[in-house]
Amino acid sequence: MSPQVTSLIIFSVFVLIAVLYTLTLYRTLLSINVSNRKISPTLVWLLLIPIFHLGWHLLLVIKISDSITAEYVSKGTALPEFRAGYGTGIIASIIWILCFLINTYNTIRGTELTVLIFLNGILSIIGFILWIVYWAKIGSYRRKIIALQ
Repeated sequence: MSPQVTSLIIFSVFVLIAVLYTLTLYRTLLSINVSNRKISPTLVWLLLIPIFHLGWHLLLVIKISDSITAEYVSKGTALPEFRAGYGTGIIASIIWILCFLINTYNTIRGTELTVLIFLNGILSIIGFILWIVYWAKIGSYRRKIIALQ
Protein backbone atom coordinates (compact mmCIF):
# COMPACT_ATOMS: atom_id res chain seq x y z
CA MET A 1 0.00 0.00 0.00
CA SER A 2 1.38 3.41 -0.94
CA PRO A 3 2.03 6.11 1.69
CA GLN A 4 -0.65 8.30 0.10
CA VAL A 5 -3.31 5.62 0.53
CA THR A 6 -2.21 4.99 4.10
CA SER A 7 -2.38 8.71 4.85
CA LEU A 8 -5.84 8.94 3.28
CA ILE A 9 -7.08 6.02 5.39
CA ILE A 10 -5.68 7.54 8.60
CA PHE A 11 -7.16 10.95 7.73
CA SER A 12 -10.54 9.34 6.99
CA VAL A 13 -10.54 7.57 10.36
CA PHE A 14 -9.80 10.86 12.15
CA VAL A 15 -12.60 12.63 10.26
CA LEU A 16 -15.03 9.81 11.07
CA ILE A 17 -14.15 10.01 14.78
CA ALA A 18 -14.55 13.81 14.74
CA VAL A 19 -17.95 13.52 13.06
CA LEU A 20 -19.14 10.85 15.54
CA TYR A 21 -18.01 13.00 18.48
CA THR A 22 -19.70 16.09 17.05
CA LEU A 23 -22.84 14.05 16.39
CA THR A 24 -22.93 13.05 20.08
CA LEU A 25 -22.76 16.69 21.16
CA TYR A 26 -25.36 17.66 18.56
CA ARG A 27 -27.80 14.93 19.62
CA THR A 28 -27.30 15.80 23.28
CA LEU A 29 -28.26 19.41 22.65
CA LEU A 30 -31.24 18.28 20.56
CA SER A 31 -32.47 16.16 23.48
CA ILE A 32 -32.54 19.26 25.70
CA ASN A 33 -35.69 21.39 25.76
CA VAL A 34 -35.27 24.48 23.54
CA SER A 35 -35.82 26.82 26.50
CA ASN A 36 -32.91 25.20 28.37
CA ARG A 37 -30.39 25.27 25.50
CA LYS A 38 -27.61 27.80 25.89
CA ILE A 39 -26.39 27.28 22.31
CA SER A 40 -27.95 26.09 19.08
CA PRO A 41 -27.22 22.43 18.26
CA THR A 42 -26.19 23.30 14.70
CA LEU A 43 -23.30 25.44 15.97
CA VAL A 44 -21.65 22.27 17.27
CA TRP A 45 -20.60 21.45 13.69
CA LEU A 46 -18.14 24.36 13.77
CA LEU A 47 -15.90 21.93 15.67
CA LEU A 48 -14.91 20.47 12.31
CA ILE A 49 -13.00 23.65 11.38
CA PRO A 50 -9.26 23.07 11.97
CA ILE A 51 -7.52 25.26 14.59
CA PHE A 52 -10.77 27.19 15.24
CA HIS A 53 -12.08 24.09 17.01
CA LEU A 54 -9.56 24.52 19.83
CA GLY A 55 -11.22 27.65 21.20
CA TRP A 56 -14.70 26.66 20.05
CA HIS A 57 -14.52 23.45 22.08
CA LEU A 58 -13.91 25.49 25.24
CA LEU A 59 -17.07 27.50 24.60
CA LEU A 60 -19.08 24.38 23.75
CA VAL A 61 -18.05 22.63 26.97
CA ILE A 62 -19.37 25.60 28.96
CA LYS A 63 -22.60 25.95 26.96
CA ILE A 64 -23.37 22.21 26.91
CA SER A 65 -22.72 21.96 30.64
CA ASP A 66 -25.01 24.91 31.32
CA SER A 67 -27.69 23.44 29.02
CA ILE A 68 -27.62 20.04 30.74
CA THR A 69 -27.72 21.72 34.16
CA ALA A 70 -30.71 23.86 33.11
CA GLU A 71 -32.51 20.77 31.80
CA TYR A 72 -32.01 18.89 35.08
CA VAL A 73 -33.12 21.92 37.13
CA SER A 74 -36.26 22.36 34.99
CA LYS A 75 -37.16 18.70 35.57
CA GLY A 76 -36.50 19.02 39.32
CA THR A 77 -33.84 16.31 39.18
CA ALA A 78 -30.48 16.44 40.94
CA LEU A 79 -27.36 16.42 38.77
CA PRO A 80 -24.89 13.59 39.44
CA GLU A 81 -22.07 16.18 39.47
CA PHE A 82 -21.79 19.93 40.07
CA ARG A 83 -21.62 20.90 36.37
CA ALA A 84 -22.25 18.23 33.78
CA GLY A 85 -18.92 17.27 32.23
CA TYR A 86 -17.50 20.75 32.79
CA GLY A 87 -14.26 19.90 34.60
CA THR A 88 -13.28 17.05 32.32
CA GLY A 89 -14.16 18.97 29.16
CA ILE A 90 -12.35 22.17 30.16
CA ILE A 91 -9.18 20.35 31.20
CA ALA A 92 -9.17 18.32 27.96
CA SER A 93 -9.64 21.53 25.92
CA ILE A 94 -6.84 23.36 27.73
CA ILE A 95 -4.49 20.41 27.26
CA TRP A 96 -5.22 20.30 23.50
CA ILE A 97 -4.52 24.04 23.26
CA LEU A 98 -1.23 23.56 25.14
CA CYS A 99 -0.25 20.74 22.77
CA PHE A 100 -1.02 22.96 19.79
CA LEU A 101 1.08 25.78 21.23
CA ILE A 102 4.01 23.46 21.97
CA ASN A 103 3.90 22.06 18.44
CA THR A 104 3.67 25.57 16.98
CA TYR A 105 6.61 26.74 19.10
CA ASN A 106 8.76 23.80 17.98
CA THR A 107 7.81 24.41 14.34
CA ILE A 108 8.52 28.15 14.41
CA ARG A 109 11.75 27.72 16.34
CA GLY A 110 12.94 25.07 13.90
CA THR A 111 14.36 22.87 16.61
CA GLU A 112 12.73 20.16 18.59
CA LEU A 113 13.46 20.40 22.29
CA THR A 114 13.40 16.94 23.83
CA VAL A 115 11.72 18.21 26.99
CA LEU A 116 8.90 19.81 25.00
CA ILE A 117 8.44 16.71 22.85
CA PHE A 118 8.21 14.58 25.98
CA LEU A 119 5.82 17.06 27.65
CA ASN A 120 3.70 17.20 24.52
CA GLY A 121 3.52 13.39 24.39
CA ILE A 122 2.41 13.13 28.01
CA LEU A 123 -0.11 15.95 27.61
CA SER A 124 -1.48 14.38 24.41
CA ILE A 125 -2.11 11.07 26.15
CA ILE A 126 -3.79 12.76 29.13
CA GLY A 127 -5.84 15.00 26.83
CA PHE A 128 -6.94 12.04 24.73
CA ILE A 129 -8.08 10.09 27.79
CA LEU A 130 -9.97 13.08 29.20
CA TRP A 131 -11.58 13.72 25.80
CA ILE A 132 -12.85 10.11 25.68
CA VAL A 133 -14.17 10.43 29.25
CA TYR A 134 -15.92 13.71 28.34
CA TRP A 135 -17.43 12.13 25.23
CA ALA A 136 -18.75 9.21 27.29
CA LYS A 137 -20.15 11.56 29.97
CA ILE A 138 -22.02 13.70 27.46
CA GLY A 139 -23.43 10.58 25.77
CA SER A 140 -24.51 9.31 29.17
CA TYR A 141 -26.22 12.59 30.01
CA ARG A 142 -28.09 12.43 26.70
CA ARG A 143 -29.46 9.01 27.57
CA LYS A 144 -30.44 10.21 31.07
CA ILE A 145 -32.17 13.31 29.67
CA ILE A 146 -34.15 11.17 27.23
CA ALA A 147 -35.15 8.89 30.13
CA LEU A 148 -36.37 11.93 32.12
CA GLN A 149 -38.81 12.89 29.35
